[in-house]
Amino acid sequence: IGLFSNYISRKNEFEADRFVTDHYKPESLASALKKLSVRNLSNMMPHPAYVFFHYSHPPLLKRLERLRGGVKAQGSKRGRARQNSLRAFYERGK
Repeated sequence: IGLFSNYISRKNEFEADRFVTDHYKPESLASALKKLSVRNLSNMMPHPAYVFFHYSHPPLLKRLERLRGGVKAQGSKRGRARQNSLRAFYERGK
């Protein structure tokens, strides 16, 4: 039951983020998420398997990527460059 509810919760969080992107300012949500992650000492790059089994919310970098209209490109040079770009974006918001 926990795996299923975590999956649904993560899906709902992405949908809520998309609502903010469509109807408000995604920069405001991004700023708030960054502040929360700093205060909570969030893991910036958790292992995907750990996220699948234990996280009820998507990891910060995934949420920021979607807020900025990013695409999945992990594992490639482009994906690593994108993650570095997101880290820089995150650092600017501190």
